[in-house]
Amino acid sequence: LATGESRQLTDNDLPDVEPDWSPDGGEILFVRSPTVTEFPSRLLLMLISADGLNERVLFECPSACLHPKWSPDGELIAFAMEDEIWVVARDGSELRQISGEKVSAATYPSWSPDGKRLIYWASTDSTSVSRAQRADLAVLDLNIGEETIVLSGVSPLSPDWSPLGSIILYSDQPAPQKRWTLFDLHIETGAARRLISLDLEYDIFDAVWSPDGGQIAFAYGFKQIGSHLYVLDLAELGALSPDPSDDS
Repeated sequence: LATGESRQLTDNDLPDVEPDWSPDGGEILFVRSPTVTEFPSRLLLMLISADGLNERVLFECPSACLHPKWSPDGELIAFAMEDEIWVVARDGSELRQISGEKVSAATYPSWSPDGKRLIYWASTDSTSVSRAQRADLAVLDLNIGEETIVLSGVSPLSPDWSPLGSIILYSDQPAPQKRWTLFDLHIETGAARRLISLDLEYDIFDAVWSPDGGQIAFAYGFKQIGSHLYVLDLAELGALSPDPSDDS
């Protein structure tokens, strides 16, 4: 970041997506399709050292596996597979499904800062993520195995747990047929807040916290067509209406 230079780590004709840096900074987790034609029916969870060496397969998924996330201590990886949330150890062992007590489909896991809980997109009305008619956010307490629905929304996406511990960031539609915008949820009180009051022309998605919890980075546009990245300073929340067609 000091120089602005980029460095290529992988070199192949296959899709390498969804990178996630390990908490100790030594490795990068990502998803790869073994062949272009199989994407996304069978995927690989991959690891590579931050210097681009020691690339290896962590887990060969029997079906699509998506949205992998390191645990805060770097010992476990949570990911979505077969419409459920799974965890695997960083050496590829101890695979287990952890969602499913109260929800029938789940995706987009995010760890709490202490690693004791996971929040994820969940459906209680469909066993398929793609066919769900409504969506919730669910929290799983890993110590006792208790799954709790903490939010019922129109279609909440990509929850991200604040490094400060009490706030969940997510995208949702304020009403049916409206564009996805930013919300946050106070995990203890259940109070949800819309962060941007304007009705947007495009969607906000894949929002993540900065390490200090003071800023939010997000994509704005259309996920399958094109978008730009923006950073929102929470200390200066105000009118926000960027136009992804404007390259200025």
